[in-house]
Amino acid sequence: YSAGLMPAEYPLEFESEWLSCDRLMNKIYDVSKRTLHLCMHEHYEDCPQREQALYGMDSRNQMLCGYYAFGETKMPRASIELLGMSQNETGMLEMCAPCVFESVIPSFALAWVIALGEYGMFSADIEFLRKMQPVAKGVLGYFIRLEKDGLIMRPSGLRDWNFYEWTDLSHNASQIGRTKEDKTPKQYDLSLNCMYIYVADMYDKMTGEHTETEGMKKAIKEHFFLADKGIYRIDTLHDRYSQLSNSLALLAGLGDRELAKNILTDPDMIPVSLSMTTFLYDGLLKTDSGYRDFILENIKTKYKKMLDAGTTTFWENEDSILDSKAVESLCHGWSALPVYYFHILEA
Repeated sequence: YSAGLMPAEYPLEFESEWLSCDRLMNKIYDVSKRTLHLCMHEHYEDCPQREQALYGMDSRNQMLCGYYAFGETKMPRASIELLGMSQNETGMLEMCAPCVFESVIPSFALAWVIALGEYGMFSADIEFLRKMQPVAKGVLGYFIRLEKDGLIMRPSGLRDWNFYEWTDLSHNASQIGRTKEDKTPKQYDLSLNCMYIYVADMYDKMTGEHTETEGMKKAIKEHFFLADKGIYRIDTLHDRYSQLSNSLALLAGLGDRELAKNILTDPDMIPVSLSMTTFLYDGLLKTDSGYRDFILENIKTKYKKMLDAGTTTFWENEDSILDSKAVESLCHGWSALPVYYFHILEA
């Protein structure tokens, strides 16, 4: 008797050969690309050994890397369409597709719009963008209906899981499985409001429409900005602050070089998680292209830690296997981001 494994991998038509004079960067690139490939089957999936599920945020990172690693546009289009087909009558997308789950993640619906816009840039598939435009408009409409006093209120339905990343005050895992008896305080999140502004601008560029966000920018400065720190607080119930939410503020046009500097130097800043470094890096680059060297070194530091632990695929979080209590995936497609940044910064 014997037991074994038979690989069933997505048939790639092209695979990039990226080389640097830096051996560590070459290793990071190859492992990132392998991680990405292992998370491709009938659609992009977060990981090959656990959920095997198509998520809006996970797949956005995977698509962005896949354009460079594999020249792949068929799978992004199929994944975007599959998630788009899950839209319900409110305009919200299901957390995963194809399925109806107990929770939805509002910020991941916004990430889907980002993925749609980036697909348009890499594919020039205007026909598909037109087909998906009503879905994107529905997503934005969902958030517009939550606007009060110039800000988008945190969704508080029983299915809403206000997840942004796996860090303190941003994962909100306690919201899963709430009942009608659980009280939900009125709250506004910096990440959600800034992400909406960023996505609305991308939507306008896709469609030629105009979404008014100046009032929201003014309200964000009024309710979130901590003048003594030169930082935006993470939400209206706490005065703590995070790299992710402040990076999204940069992308929303609400910061300058001083904010970028504070994001990296304030000792009380909640660090960004592995998958969300894309917003940190993009926010820094939008502020000053001189952050190129920092980004490359930051990638090398984070990913070397995993390589030194003997991994052959990259993890959901950089400390996944090093934390005895962690339950995260050890092969997670959203962590393949070095593929994208190495191409655009080391071209």
